[in-house]
Amino acid sequence: MFKYKNVIIFFLIIFIFSSCKFQKILKSTDYELKFEKAKEYYQEKDYIKATQLFDELLTIYKGSSKAEEVNYYYAECYYGNRDFILAANMPSNAFIKVQNVFIMIHRIIN
Repeated sequence: MFKYKNVIIFFLIIFIFSSCKFQKILKSTDYELKFEKAKEYYQEKDYIKATQLFDELLTIYKGSSKAEEVNYYYAECYYGNRDFILAANMPSNAFIKVQNVFIMIHRIIN
């Protein structure tokens, strides 16, 4: 029993420290850092964290040359989470993927 208690405590500590690191990034005003970390989370398929960062970056980079890239990753995160409706409403290439999914579903049903 004591062995399991130590393992649980160990994982709780790891969870708390990893969560704190993300919170620091989320609260940071270094938008380049946020963009790079959001892309890292996207590459690691941690779409929830990446979506939170890209959501904030959308308003920061709106109207700039980086806005299209942020929009693309933002929509891809929704697509990766299998939230096809939200991904389809994003102005990016993710819409094509969602459209293909709906076409496949339609073919299966009919």
